[in-house]
Amino acid sequence: ASQLLAKAAQADAIVPVVDDARQMVLGILDEMLDTTAEVCKPSHMPASSSADTLVHLPPDSKSPRVHHHAIRISAINADSNFVPDALLLRLAETFAASLVQVRLNGFSAASLTGLAVRAHSLSTLELSSERDEFKISLLNSSASFNALKHLTITSTSDRPRYSLLTVDALATPALTRLDLFFVHITDTTLQRLLLRNRPTLTHLSVGYVTGLSDGALGMVPFLCPSLTALDLTYTNISDAALEAISRQTRAIQRLVLVGNHKVSDAGLAVIADAWGDSLVHLDLGMMRATAVTDTGLSALFARCTALRDVRLRQLDALTLTLTPAASAVCPVFATPSAHLIERLDIRGCAGVALDTVAKIVTDTRMRALRSVNVAGEYGDTADLCAMVASLRRPGPSIHLAINDAHLVVGALE
Repeated sequence: ASQLLAKAAQADAIVPVVDDARQMVLGILDEMLDTTAEVCKPSHMPASSSADTLVHLPPDSKSPRVHHHAIRISAINADSNFVPDALLLRLAETFAASLVQVRLNGFSAASLTGLAVRAHSLSTLELSSERDEFKISLLNSSASFNALKHLTITSTSDRPRYSLLTVDALATPALTRLDLFFVHITDTTLQRLLLRNRPTLTHLSVGYVTGLSDGALGMVPFLCPSLTALDLTYTNISDAALEAISRQTRAIQRLVLVGNHKVSDAGLAVIADAWGDSLVHLDLGMMRATAVTDTGLSALFARCTALRDVRLRQLDALTLTLTPAASAVCPVFATPSAHLIERLDIRGCAGVALDTVAKIVTDTRMRALRSVNVAGEYGDTADLCAMVASLRRPGPSIHLAINDAHLVVGALE
């Protein structure tokens, strides 16, 4: 490292030195694999061995002394612009018994096929690409990621959400979670992906994905009958598509609708009717122009008996208005099921007054509440701290994040 830094200073150039450093690191890794390849075979890996990687370099030795019983590499993060396919596959083969997570930025069909053949224990795979055409395929149709549980596909193109994703013969028979981010995908491609994993898939994210119609989104639960978590962030979904989804499944526990401005109180009514008994987490954030109001939320909370985590960031129409009575309360949280909410996020809701926040956190009925996150034009943080310090609540103390301050509303007892 010292020699490389000296070379950089003399040459006044970084790029060639960085390339030299990369080659040196890859060379060291090759030498390490030469040393450990034989002892890291599954037959030499006792089940009771440590999960740590221990490679010691004695002061008087130029080669590492390896404790073979402790060598376990469980994760690889590789960029094809820097790491050759041959080295990636050699790592996967050497540490096949312990490798459970791989993250690849840019990859070839050959490297993906080789990974499927070698990494038999792989449970998490993250694939990203900078190309405008994002194609995933295997050279060998019999190759399969048999142990894979979680697959993430993300575009890192300069034009995110315009990178066309195509998937050809990707076998993942045990997949339970599929996350797609910042890609452009056709209805047909999504349906093929879901059909291959129909019996097992429980979590689906299509955040910031373009190209999908309301009809395709409405078919998702039919294609994945075991679905319990659905992330539709910025998919431009409508109330009608939500209704179509609701007709196919009654088991959604986690629903994310961030950035979907077409969702209104009517959509909330659909959610309440369909998943009132199962929904635990609901995220309606970043919907500035939406028609979601206090009325719609009140009806939702009245019906959703399992709801515990509610995120309502930047809902412009939301006010959480208090009743005019002397003992003012917030009608939105007046129902028994609303009193079971444990986490509330109302950051950026310009219509929500600070007095309302104080009433919510001190409401004698909101005993389950543990965390409230607030941010807005609420004045000086020191004044806010003084106000919060004077508050007390009838149940356990809760965490209150307001602007940049992290405060605690103490319990009366």
